[in-house]
Amino acid sequence: MPSPTRAAKIVIFVEDTYGAPFFKKLITQLKENAFIPSNIEFEVKHSTMPCNHKTIKLAVARFTPLESKATNVILVFDGDGRQKEKLEREKNKIHTHYPDYVEKIHILVFKYEIEELLFWSSNKRIPNNPSKYLKTHEKYSKRDLPKLLNRVDLVALSKHEVIDAIINISKQLVA
Repeated sequence: MPSPTRAAKIVIFVEDTYGAPFFKKLITQLKENAFIPSNIEFEVKHSTMPCNHKTIKLAVARFTPLESKATNVILVFDGDGRQKEKLEREKNKIHTHYPDYVEKIHILVFKYEIEELLFWSSNKRIPNNPSKYLKTHEKYSKRDLPKLLNRVDLVALSKHEVIDAIINISKQLVA
């Protein structure tokens, strides 16, 4: 629990280049619609690394005064082409190497990729490769991702596993 003199801060690292602006906009909308407490500060950054030991070290660094002095760090990755077991091993390394941060570093993984949120909120079947489907059927470009947030139903989206986890993590910080 953060000290009363300092507001809670969550740093989110997103693997997808255009995922960072998408998440910044999404967090703003979730705050405006009271899904996330408005007094929590968020910093959203693009992570160029896959989920590995270096990524975990980067996350741990965000807790230091020289960096952003985060209260929690969330690492968000696409699940496509990756074995869930590998990501689970990386989560377990936090327990071994950084036991003080086990409750503060969260690794969240989309089943496929961030574009699945566009299908989830409209109750459409999610294809195995959502971005490829969108490119083929809607002339989609990755840089359009933040703009497409306007067509998302926030209530439905709040039930998606990754978004629900972010909402719950933020609520726990003010509980």
